[in-house]
Amino acid sequence: MSRRFSIDKMEPHRRTMAIDCIRANRHFSLVEIIANLRELGITEISKSALHRYLPTLDKKDSLCASPNEGTIVTIVERGTGEVITLASSASGRTIAEMVKGLQLPS
Repeated sequence: MSRRFSIDKMEPHRRTMAIDCIRANRHFSLVEIIANLRELGITEISKSALHRYLPTLDKKDSLCASPNEGTIVTIVERGTGEVITLASSASGRTIAEMVKGLQLPS
């Protein structure tokens, strides 16, 4: 069984506050995110714990659509099993027509 993230061990209100801070500072360095968390009084998250947690948060966030992304497209590469998830403001019908219109080799 894998180790729980320190963020997941926090009480719900503080966890929400920490995740909101991380999302708001997503493009900052780890040091800057940690400094912002400290300003909020959140001291139980280390730089290494944050580094380990970011891919998990990114994966969770990629499954959530923003208001201008009404369509989620999941692509599964049959040969490798690789999964790619895309969000788009285009309709599903439009995306399907675009894929059908590609000149793909048989």
